[in-house]
Amino acid sequence: GEAPGWARAQAADAPLLGEAVRAMVHARAAFGYAALRGHFASVGRALGGFALSGGYKHVDAEAHTTALCALTGLQPSDVRLRRWGATALLPAHYVAIDRSAGWIVVSVRGTHSAADVLTDLHAAAHPFALCATACAASAGARDPGGCDAFGKADARPDGRVRGSVHAGMLASARALLRSVTPAVAQLRAEEPHAGVVVVGHSLGAGTAALLAALMRDPAADVCPLVAQPPQPPLSG
Repeated sequence: GEAPGWARAQAADAPLLGEAVRAMVHARAAFGYAALRGHFASVGRALGGFALSGGYKHVDAEAHTTALCALTGLQPSDVRLRRWGATALLPAHYVAIDRSAGWIVVSVRGTHSAADVLTDLHAAAHPFALCATACAASAGARDPGGCDAFGKADARPDGRVRGSVHAGMLASARALLRSVTPAVAQLRAEEPHAGVVVVGHSLGAGTAALLAALMRDPAADVCPLVAQPPQPPLSG
Protein backbone atom coordinates (compact mmCIF):
# COMPACT_ATOMS: atom_id res chain seq x y z
CA GLY A 1 0.00 0.00 0.00
CA GLU A 2 0.87 3.66 -0.09
CA ALA A 3 3.33 4.92 2.53
CA PRO A 4 1.82 7.14 5.25
CA GLY A 5 2.15 10.90 4.88
CA TRP A 6 4.78 11.27 7.59
CA ALA A 7 6.99 8.70 5.86
CA ARG A 8 6.68 10.49 2.51
CA ALA A 9 7.50 13.81 4.19
CA GLN A 10 10.60 12.34 5.84
CA ALA A 11 11.76 10.87 2.54
CA ALA A 12 11.28 14.24 0.84
CA ASP A 13 13.26 16.00 3.60
CA ALA A 14 16.16 13.51 3.54
CA PRO A 15 18.20 15.36 0.85
CA LEU A 16 17.74 18.66 2.68
CA LEU A 17 18.86 17.09 5.95
CA GLY A 18 21.92 15.69 4.22
CA GLU A 19 22.76 19.15 2.91
CA ALA A 20 22.29 20.62 6.40
CA VAL A 21 24.70 18.08 7.87
CA ARG A 22 27.28 18.87 5.21
CA ALA A 23 26.84 22.60 5.83
CA MET A 24 27.40 22.05 9.56
CA VAL A 25 30.66 20.23 8.77
CA HIS A 26 31.89 23.32 6.93
CA ALA A 27 30.71 25.66 9.70
CA ARG A 28 32.72 23.62 12.20
CA ALA A 29 35.76 23.47 9.93
CA ALA A 30 36.04 27.27 10.04
CA PHE A 31 37.47 26.80 13.56
CA GLY A 32 40.40 24.89 12.05
CA TYR A 33 42.85 23.35 14.48
CA ALA A 34 40.62 23.88 17.53
CA ALA A 35 37.76 21.94 15.93
CA LEU A 36 40.03 19.08 14.88
CA ARG A 37 41.39 18.80 18.41
CA GLY A 38 37.84 18.47 19.74
CA HIS A 39 37.84 21.69 21.74
CA PHE A 40 34.10 22.08 21.09
CA ALA A 41 33.06 18.57 22.14
CA SER A 42 31.65 19.91 25.42
CA VAL A 43 30.89 23.23 27.08
CA GLY A 44 33.86 22.85 29.41
CA ARG A 45 36.28 22.15 26.60
CA ALA A 46 34.84 25.00 24.54
CA LEU A 47 35.30 27.46 27.39
CA GLY A 48 38.79 26.15 28.00
CA GLY A 49 39.64 26.48 24.35
CA PHE A 50 38.37 30.04 24.30
CA ALA A 51 40.30 30.95 27.43
CA LEU A 52 43.44 29.46 25.95
CA SER A 53 42.91 30.78 22.43
CA GLY A 54 46.07 32.81 22.78
CA GLY A 55 47.84 29.47 22.76
CA TYR A 56 46.78 28.99 19.13
CA LYS A 57 49.24 31.65 18.09
CA HIS A 58 51.80 28.91 17.54
CA VAL A 59 49.43 27.22 15.06
CA ASP A 60 50.19 28.51 11.58
CA ALA A 61 47.82 28.89 8.64
CA GLU A 62 48.91 25.59 7.08
CA ALA A 63 48.06 23.70 10.27
CA HIS A 64 44.60 25.26 10.31
CA THR A 65 44.12 24.43 6.62
CA THR A 66 45.27 20.84 7.22
CA ALA A 67 42.66 20.61 9.97
CA LEU A 68 40.00 22.04 7.64
CA CYS A 69 40.79 19.39 5.04
CA ALA A 70 40.77 16.60 7.63
CA LEU A 71 37.34 17.70 8.87
CA THR A 72 35.76 18.14 5.42
CA GLY A 73 37.58 15.66 3.21
CA LEU A 74 38.71 18.44 0.87
CA GLN A 75 42.14 18.73 -0.72
CA PRO A 76 44.33 21.74 0.05
CA SER A 77 43.98 22.81 -3.60
CA ASP A 78 40.20 23.02 -3.07
CA VAL A 79 40.66 25.80 -0.50
CA ARG A 80 41.05 28.99 -2.51
CA LEU A 81 40.94 31.59 0.27
CA ARG A 82 41.68 31.19 3.94
CA ARG A 83 41.95 33.87 6.56
CA TRP A 84 42.52 32.33 9.98
CA GLY A 85 43.23 35.49 11.94
CA ALA A 86 40.17 37.52 12.89
CA THR A 87 40.11 41.27 13.41
CA ALA A 88 37.32 43.39 14.81
CA LEU A 89 34.48 43.41 12.26
CA LEU A 90 36.14 40.73 10.09
CA PRO A 91 35.79 37.13 11.35
CA ALA A 92 38.05 34.31 10.18
CA HIS A 93 36.71 32.63 7.04
CA TYR A 94 37.49 30.47 4.06
CA VAL A 95 36.29 29.85 0.50
CA ALA A 96 36.51 26.36 -0.99
CA ILE A 97 35.06 24.16 -3.69
CA ASP A 98 33.24 21.09 -2.34
CA ARG A 99 32.78 18.95 -5.44
CA SER A 100 31.05 16.13 -3.56
CA ALA A 101 28.22 18.52 -2.68
CA GLY A 102 28.42 20.65 -5.82
CA TRP A 103 29.04 23.76 -3.71
CA ILE A 104 31.25 26.79 -3.62
CA VAL A 105 31.47 27.20 0.16
CA VAL A 106 31.98 30.42 2.07
CA SER A 107 32.39 29.52 5.75
CA VAL A 108 32.52 32.15 8.50
CA ARG A 109 33.95 31.33 11.92
CA GLY A 110 32.03 32.08 15.10
CA THR A 111 33.30 33.87 18.20
CA HIS A 112 36.75 32.54 19.04
CA SER A 113 38.96 35.52 19.91
CA ALA A 114 38.95 38.88 21.63
CA ALA A 115 38.52 40.55 18.23
CA ASP A 116 35.34 38.51 17.69
CA VAL A 117 34.02 39.63 21.06
CA LEU A 118 34.47 43.25 19.96
CA THR A 119 32.36 42.45 16.90
CA ASP A 120 29.72 40.84 19.13
CA LEU A 121 29.61 43.92 21.33
CA HIS A 122 28.98 46.23 18.39
CA ALA A 123 25.33 45.33 18.80
CA ALA A 124 23.41 48.47 17.85
CA ALA A 125 20.43 47.98 15.54
CA HIS A 126 21.20 49.04 11.97
CA PRO A 127 18.54 49.61 9.28
CA PHE A 128 18.55 46.96 6.57
CA ALA A 129 16.41 46.51 3.48
CA LEU A 130 16.02 43.45 1.26
CA CYS A 131 14.52 43.19 -2.19
CA ALA A 132 11.39 41.07 -1.75
CA THR A 133 11.75 39.53 -5.22
CA ALA A 134 15.36 38.53 -4.48
CA CYS A 135 14.20 36.99 -1.22
CA ALA A 136 11.56 35.01 -3.08
CA ALA A 137 14.03 33.85 -5.72
CA SER A 138 16.45 32.72 -3.03
CA ALA A 139 13.88 30.58 -1.20
CA GLY A 140 11.79 29.53 -4.17
CA ALA A 141 13.31 26.09 -4.63
CA ARG A 142 12.60 25.09 -1.04
CA ASP A 143 9.48 27.10 -0.23
CA PRO A 144 7.79 28.51 -3.31
CA GLY A 145 5.08 30.29 -1.33
CA GLY A 146 6.67 31.27 1.96
CA CYS A 147 8.92 34.10 0.88
CA ASP A 148 6.39 35.45 -1.61
CA ALA A 149 3.88 35.72 1.22
CA PHE A 150 6.50 37.46 3.36
CA GLY A 151 7.24 39.93 0.58
CA LYS A 152 3.59 40.68 -0.16
CA ALA A 153 2.84 41.29 3.49
CA ASP A 154 5.81 43.49 4.37
CA ALA A 155 7.30 45.00 1.21
CA ARG A 156 7.08 48.75 0.75
CA PRO A 157 5.97 50.31 -2.56
CA ASP A 158 9.59 50.20 -3.75
CA GLY A 159 9.57 46.41 -3.41
CA ARG A 160 11.89 46.24 -0.39
CA VAL A 161 11.37 44.60 3.00
CA ARG A 162 12.84 46.67 5.83
CA GLY A 163 14.03 45.90 9.32
CA SER A 164 17.07 46.13 11.60
CA VAL A 165 20.14 43.93 11.99
CA HIS A 166 23.15 43.60 14.31
CA ALA A 167 25.54 46.40 13.32
CA GLY A 168 28.70 44.39 13.99
CA MET A 169 27.51 41.48 11.90
CA LEU A 170 26.52 43.81 9.07
CA ALA A 171 29.92 45.52 9.10
CA SER A 172 31.54 42.09 9.09
CA ALA A 173 29.37 40.97 6.18
CA ARG A 174 30.41 44.04 4.18
CA ALA A 175 34.09 43.32 4.85
CA LEU A 176 33.63 39.66 3.98
CA LEU A 177 31.92 40.55 0.72
CA ARG A 178 35.06 42.45 -0.32
CA SER A 179 37.30 39.61 0.87
CA VAL A 180 35.56 36.61 -0.69
CA THR A 181 34.22 38.02 -3.97
CA PRO A 182 37.37 37.44 -6.08
CA ALA A 183 37.73 33.80 -4.96
CA VAL A 184 34.00 33.10 -5.40
CA ALA A 185 34.03 34.68 -8.86
CA GLN A 186 37.02 32.58 -9.91
CA LEU A 187 35.37 29.37 -8.69
CA ARG A 188 32.10 30.25 -10.42
CA ALA A 189 34.04 30.61 -13.67
CA GLU A 190 35.69 27.23 -13.12
CA GLU A 191 32.59 25.44 -11.81
CA PRO A 192 29.59 27.18 -13.41
CA HIS A 193 27.12 24.56 -12.18
CA ALA A 194 28.16 24.78 -8.52
CA GLY A 195 25.91 26.65 -6.12
CA VAL A 196 27.25 29.20 -3.64
CA VAL A 197 26.57 28.18 -0.03
CA VAL A 198 27.37 30.52 2.87
CA VAL A 199 27.59 28.92 6.32
CA GLY A 200 28.68 29.74 9.84
CA HIS A 201 28.10 29.15 13.53
CA SER A 202 27.08 31.69 16.18
CA LEU A 203 28.58 35.05 15.19
CA GLY A 204 29.50 33.35 11.93
CA ALA A 205 25.91 32.26 11.29
CA GLY A 206 24.43 35.73 11.66
CA THR A 207 27.21 37.23 9.56
CA ALA A 208 26.82 34.49 6.95
CA ALA A 209 23.09 35.20 6.63
CA LEU A 210 23.77 38.89 6.00
CA LEU A 211 26.63 38.09 3.63
CA ALA A 212 24.32 35.83 1.62
CA ALA A 213 21.78 38.65 1.46
CA LEU A 214 24.42 41.10 0.22
CA MET A 215 25.69 38.62 -2.37
CA ARG A 216 22.19 38.27 -3.79
CA ASP A 217 21.16 41.93 -3.35
CA PRO A 218 24.25 44.20 -3.12
CA ALA A 219 22.12 47.30 -2.49
CA ALA A 220 20.39 45.74 0.52
CA ASP A 221 22.03 47.82 3.24
CA VAL A 222 22.55 51.03 1.27
CA CYS A 223 19.00 51.52 0.02
CA PRO A 224 17.70 54.73 1.66
CA LEU A 225 14.79 54.39 4.01
CA VAL A 226 11.49 55.58 2.66
CA ALA A 227 10.67 58.90 4.28
CA GLN A 228 7.61 58.81 6.45
CA PRO A 229 5.05 61.57 5.95
CA PRO A 230 4.77 63.99 8.85
CA GLN A 231 2.14 63.00 11.36
CA PRO A 232 -0.54 65.56 12.27
CA PRO A 233 -0.37 66.84 15.83
CA LEU A 234 -2.57 65.12 18.35
CA SER A 235 -5.63 67.14 19.23
CA GLY A 236 -6.47 67.35 22.88
